[in-house]
Amino acid sequence: MSENSIAQTPPTFQLSNEEIAKIKAEEILRKQIKEEISTPKEKENKILKFLNSPVGLLIISGIIISGIGKLITEGIDSKKAHALTKKEAVRYLTELNERVFQLKFFKAKLDTSSTEDFKKYYSTGFGATKLGATGWYNPVFSEFKEVPLQALIFWFKLNVKDSETADKSLKAIQTIIVNDKGILNSEEATECINKLEVFQTEIEKELKN
Repeated sequence: MSENSIAQTPPTFQLSNEEIAKIKAEEILRKQIKEEISTPKEKENKILKFLNSPVGLLIISGIIISGIGKLITEGIDSKKAHALTKKEAVRYLTELNERVFQLKFFKAKLDTSSTEDFKKYYSTGFGATKLGATGWYNPVFSEFKEVPLQALIFWFKLNVKDSETADKSLKAIQTIIVNDKGILNSEEATECINKLEVFQTEIEKELKN
């Protein structure tokens, strides 16, 4: 055999079983990685294909319509609740107006009374009106029987407007006292009525909005 023939014969390699197994394992791993990378895209394509189909579009439309319907229903419910609260507020305001009117009546009688007995009588009427006491005061609406004036103001604070004016009215009501003869302090009564009238005006404006 010549040198040229020996040089042209390609060499042969014998792989061991361990090397063959390693190559197979690498090929399997490479295939798994490829599948894992391509799977999300395939899923995404399937989802997009479904969403673009008539059935998918129908489902999406149903969800959107359902959501819009819910928003509309909630808006209507909110408007109904607001209307009911406003209607109730008008009733409370009517009662408040009557209370203030009666307080002014008893205050005027107190100031013009010539005897202590009459002053005491009208002072008691003033206090009973604050409390909504049966026998002295007849409310505009029966549900306000025995309901203190402070409770009316607290209702407005919770449902209409929580304001400094309301707080001042409450304080003015609570600070009114009578002397040891049961006669009301006229100046304190006047201050209370003034604060309540300011509060009345504020609530009336709020309900017009």
